[in-house]
Amino acid sequence: MFAICFGLNGLIQYAFGVFINPLAKAFGCSLTSIGAWNTCTSVGMLIASPFVGRLADRFGVRQVVLVALPTVSLILVGAGLIHGQVWLLWLAGLGVGAVGVASGALTYGRAVNSWFSARRGAALGLMSAGVG
Repeated sequence: MFAICFGLNGLIQYAFGVFINPLAKAFGCSLTSIGAWNTCTSVGMLIASPFVGRLADRFGVRQVVLVALPTVSLILVGAGLIHGQVWLLWLAGLGVGAVGVASGALTYGRAVNSWFSARRGAALGLMSAGVG
């Protein structure tokens, strides 16, 4: 539940609206440009989800998440250094979505499904409560 809360979906996608005005000021961009970053993140997730799912099946959830979390952090730090280049910010959004999908419900749902057989629905419901 905590991993879902602080992963890509919880922090970046669902809490994004709260931070859009401060981000626009910090990057010197319009609200539209900053809003497009969230769209780029979603497109990155769309493209990478099947590949991340295969990686989680092949190597296990733990290995995929342990590589993805520091990588997403580095991409976000790099995005914080971008000023005035909106297209670089959008490219960073694609990267965050592509790598960050491994820190969301896809990988953790895989782990819960493999760990629980009796009460699987309750475990998935508890895991999904982190998004709210």
